[in-house]
Amino acid sequence: MTILERGQRLRARVAIRMIGLISRTKPDDIARIALYRPGIFGRPFMRLMREVMRGGSDWTVGERELFAAFVSRRNSCTFCTGIHCHVASIASGREMTVDLLDDWMSTPFSEPVKAALGVLAALKDSTGAPIPEAVSTARHAGVSDQALSDALHVAFMFDVINRLADVFGASYEGDVGRRLTAAGLYRHGYQVPSWFLR
Repeated sequence: MTILERGQRLRARVAIRMIGLISRTKPDDIARIALYRPGIFGRPFMRLMREVMRGGSDWTVGERELFAAFVSRRNSCTFCTGIHCHVASIASGREMTVDLLDDWMSTPFSEPVKAALGVLAALKDSTGAPIPEAVSTARHAGVSDQALSDALHVAFMFDVINRLADVFGASYEGDVGRRLTAAGLYRHGYQVPSWFLR
């Protein structure tokens, strides 16, 4: 993470300092990655992220955050799993834990959510149901093609973010830091002021 701390432009350093003062915890490492090279990763990716995670969808914010945590768990990304489990908890009003992600077939999630998780699991696990079978199950559970597309967009976004988080060694400052970061992410909904991304 040294390059993200010492290699930032002045505008990004100001943004990181302001975010830290406002949130009372270190800024989310993914936001710092977006600020590092905004023309390559920050602006286009953050626009897409806002649309996928907070734009119109059959899935609630909590369900999309659950999908993000689920994909992150499948990708063994501890940072994103921890953050997005807590964002999903805030958004849904129900405690989401790693245990729920691991035992998703036995959880009291709705049938459409379980069916969508089945599709995401099939993408990640060659020992699971074949993808066409998982898609068919989702359709029988009432998941529309658009809703499936939305879930797959979440999976795509987090396949990318998980790899960046792991490469750059993203971390948070203990459980308090994780909760503060998640609360800020929920509150601001993936909004990064455009001035910071110039």
